[in-house]
Amino acid sequence: MTVTFTTAAEAATRSFRVYWSTDSTDFSNYSNSVQVAPRNYPISSTYEVLAGVFNTNVPVYFKVKMDSGTNFTGTSTYASNALLATEPKPLPVVLSAFEAKRVAAGAQLTWTTASEVNNAGFQVQRSADSRAWQTIQFLPGAGTTLTAQHYQALDPSSSAAYYRVAQQDVSGQLTYSPVRYVAGTGLAQRFSAYPNPSQGLDVKILGAEASLPVQLLTTTGQQLREITGSTLALAGLAPGVYILRQGANVTRLVIQ
Repeated sequence: MTVTFTTAAEAATRSFRVYWSTDSTDFSNYSNSVQVAPRNYPISSTYEVLAGVFNTNVPVYFKVKMDSGTNFTGTSTYASNALLATEPKPLPVVLSAFEAKRVAAGAQLTWTTASEVNNAGFQVQRSADSRAWQTIQFLPGAGTTLTAQHYQALDPSSSAAYYRVAQQDVSGQLTYSPVRYVAGTGLAQRFSAYPNPSQGLDVKILGAEASLPVQLLTTTGQQLREITGSTLALAGLAPGVYILRQGANVTRLVIQ
């Protein structure tokens, strides 16, 4: 929550201290305060102070005290007790940046949070089509903090893929980041079957991503088979031209 106050003029002011209270009378708790450096302008000056994150459903009251060398015992010269509207429950995480890019070792994801409240961590998720998602990593969060946090994850896959981060709070609830796309590294040129043409025997799938399924399609797009592995059985298929697909990678298979 941000507190704003304006001074008429400042002279020999050492600092200000913003106190808060939930009962509008007791502002004596020094730990419930934040110190503000003065500008000592001869004219009026406006301050905006981030007092803290208040996860509460009751009103919060604020008072500003001026220190002129008397250990903050001066009156609340620049602001009287002010009733602020009940603060809504804050978002678990304020995500200020999320990027994904191709690097030599794979797909690199980086993101930054401006603040976190009860943040258990982040699920790093990948998808070949932006519809079906798979969690590939989990990174612990910082719990509750007003300090910016920086995170990084690496997916060693060389395939084109979509990525997002699912923020998980301590109760298990998920909040999703925007989706980012990372292009492959030319895997489509190496994605192939051997032998090709085939005499109807099993073929080996070369250059495939081990964790993603491979589909066998007709030339009209009808899916006939799907495997996760490197061997595709062709028994029972008629001679002709077929399509092998894994994500964005496509190649032709001929059965003689």
